[in-house]
Amino acid sequence: VETMDRESLRGLVSRHWPILSISLVAFTLMAFGTWRVAPHLTIPDETGALERALSIGYERNFFIDDFKKGGNLHLYLLAASFVPIVLWWVLSGQLGALLSGAGQLETTGWHVDSVLLSAFYDVMMAGRLLSVVFGVGAVILVYLLARQLANRIAGLYAGATLAVSVGVVMAAHYATEDVPLLFFVLLTFLLAVKSLDSCNRRYLAATAFAMGLAVSTKAIVGILVVPVSLTILHFHRDDLADPIAFVRQAWIYPVLSLVAYMGTTPSIIVHPGSWFDEVSRYFSAATGSGYSYEHPDPGWLI
Repeated sequence: VETMDRESLRGLVSRHWPILSISLVAFTLMAFGTWRVAPHLTIPDETGALERALSIGYERNFFIDDFKKGGNLHLYLLAASFVPIVLWWVLSGQLGALLSGAGQLETTGWHVDSVLLSAFYDVMMAGRLLSVVFGVGAVILVYLLARQLANRIAGLYAGATLAVSVGVVMAAHYATEDVPLLFFVLLTFLLAVKSLDSCNRRYLAATAFAMGLAVSTKAIVGILVVPVSLTILHFHRDDLADPIAFVRQAWIYPVLSLVAYMGTTPSIIVHPGSWFDEVSRYFSAATGSGYSYEHPDPGWLI
C-alpha cells in the first residue's frame, strides 16, 4: 500500500508539475513577509477582524452582533485558524494568564505586557497564513477555470498571472477577508461553467451554495446573483415555457444560497436589526465607511 501511495504521488506530481510549481511560487510570494508583524506593519482592517474573531472566544460571543462586511464567514474562518494557537496556550499553561491580561488591558494605553503582545502576534500570524492558503487556492481555481473555458495553456497562464499579481500577493499578507473572498468568487464561477459544460445539475446547486459563501464573506459580491441567475435560466431554458415547471426545478438554488449564507452568518437570526442597519448603509455610505472595520487603533499597535 505504501508503495502504491508513493507511485500515485509521483504520478500526480509528474502530471501536474506545472501548476504545482506555480502554486509553490504563489505560496512563497504570499507567505514572504507575513512574519513581519511589527505593530506598524498591520492595518486597521486587519486588527479589527482579528479583534472581532478573538471576541468569539474571550467574550463567548458566538453570534457576533455586528456585520461590518455584511457577513461573518471570514471571522469564523479566522477563529478556526486560532484553534492550534489556543491549544498550544492550553498545553503550555499560558491561557489563564493571557485571558486575565486581556481582560485588564487598557486599549487606549501605550504599555502592554510583552507576553500579551506576543500572543496577539501569534494569532495575527495564524490569520495571515489563512489568507496565504486561500490565495494559493485561488491560483489553482483560476487555473482550473481558464482550463475549463479554453485549454491547459490558458489555465497555466492565468494561474501564473494571478500568482505574481501585486494586489493579490499584498492582500495575502494580511488577515483580511479579501483573499478568501477572491477564492469563493472564483469557485462560484468555476462551478457555474462546469454546470453548463457538463449539464450536471449538481454543479449548478454547488454554484448557488458557493455564491452564498462568497456573499457571507463580503456582501458587496451580492452582485454575483446576476451571473448565477443567468446561468440558472440558461441551464433550465427548456422549462421557461412553463413557469410552474421552472419553479419546481429552480427553487432549490436560492434555498442553497440562503443556507450557505445564514449557516456561516448565523448572527442574522439573533441580531436581524443590526444586520439590516449595516446592509442598508451599503446604499448610502461611502466605500471607506461602508466596508471598513474601522477598528480604533490602540496606541500600542501604532
